[in-house]
Amino acid sequence: MDSGWIIEWAPVFGVVSTFVIAFMQWRISWAQKQIAGQQQRIADEKLQLDLFNRRYDAWENFRKSALEVERIIREISDSSREIIQDRKSLLSVSEIMEEKTDFKGALFQMKMLFGQKLIGKKCEEIYDFYEKEVQDLCQAIADHNEERVKISYDDFVRLKLKSAKIFEELDKSILNYSLFR
Repeated sequence: MDSGWIIEWAPVFGVVSTFVIAFMQWRISWAQKQIAGQQQRIADEKLQLDLFNRRYDAWENFRKSALEVERIIREISDSSREIIQDRKSLLSVSEIMEEKTDFKGALFQMKMLFGQKLIGKKCEEIYDFYEKEVQDLCQAIADHNEERVKISYDDFVRLKLKSAKIFEELDKSILNYSLFR
């Protein structure tokens, strides 16, 4: 048998096999790079989704807290006559705002997740609005002034429309902010 051709072509086979192996390694590394890029994109999208979910939860918590304060204002206003006549003590503004609701915590959450820009400032404006209303109502009851309680509550109802418009603006802003940041 003539095995001389193997020896004669061995360098060519060596070069060709080296190129084939190098090409296969390049192809594997290119595929790994593509997979790593996809994993990075998926991780970024998951991070954005998680942030959106946290922001949405914070917004829902803020809205629920505002509704709770509104309910408390209505209850205080409705029972103000009995409180004044029976000379019952009323919780302080801070007790109403902090112990009965987590409105301040909800505001803090909104500021942390959205920053002090438009959304944080608007939420602070809403919080201040409700705090002032609770304070005015409590002061009118503490002064045993039923007429001022009625005026304070009527002012609250009227200004509630302004608050509703702010909430509507915030709904749109938060959705846009959360989706595109």
